[in-house]
Amino acid sequence: MARSPENEALRKIEVFERYKGNVFGNLTVKELVEEEGKTKVKCVCICGAEKVTLLTSLKSGNTKSCGCTGKLKLNEVYYTKSHNHPYKFLGYEKVYSEKAKAFRSKGKVQFLNTGNVELFIPTHVRDGGILDKMQPVVANTGYLGKGVFNSKTKIRGKIIYGTWNSMLQRCYNPKDWRYSFYGGRGVSVCENWWNFQNFAEWFVDNLSLLPENFEYQMDKDLKNCGKVYSPESCIFVPKSLNVALQMERPCSNEYGVG
Repeated sequence: MARSPENEALRKIEVFERYKGNVFGNLTVKELVEEEGKTKVKCVCICGAEKVTLLTSLKSGNTKSCGCTGKLKLNEVYYTKSHNHPYKFLGYEKVYSEKAKAFRSKGKVQFLNTGNVELFIPTHVRDGGILDKMQPVVANTGYLGKGVFNSKTKIRGKIIYGTWNSMLQRCYNPKDWRYSFYGGRGVSVCENWWNFQNFAEWFVDNLSLLPENFEYQMDKDLKNCGKVYSPESCIFVPKSLNVALQMERPCSNEYGVG
């Protein structure tokens, strides 16, 4: 006796529920899908990619991965796209995702220039779309560092990374048009601020204390005509006041302004 469409649908759901969450090779069964008139299952591969296949293919062992097997080789050296930095693939790790409320596979790598070890989405590891946060890439001096701040972090509409990047470029990049007024005259940035996380924390902590009805600029000269950008030498000054005082400072021509 043929099953009714309703009973057949229920049977498929019951079968799926028995296999939901099961692991076949590199694939974990996640959900039931209808494709081309056939009932299939959507799986998540250990590399992070999704794969839709027949449940019978999983059970028979004919399908074991999304096709990524062999693309990432243990201890193989790869290179980042953006800066061609070498890194070694160390394997996969399961990491709990608060957003997804489930465990996700991440690719573990070690960057060879710094020794820094981090976890990334496996597909990004494969295509080189990753970044070593401890590798100096800004004027060959500054690095992003590990923490809560990123290149888009703002306070009062101001992108902190822009101020940090500009400071390093004029002090350490001979090709920057301002270098002759700063780095060329011995102006530098303290090592603590080479790490963007440290600079951003100081930036937020100090700017947050000031009234919001002014536009501020960071200045290293008012305290002691300093040659070093540091937490000890820098303060925030209203932009209008900073511009008015620039030509009056005895150090403005010797060590650059700001």
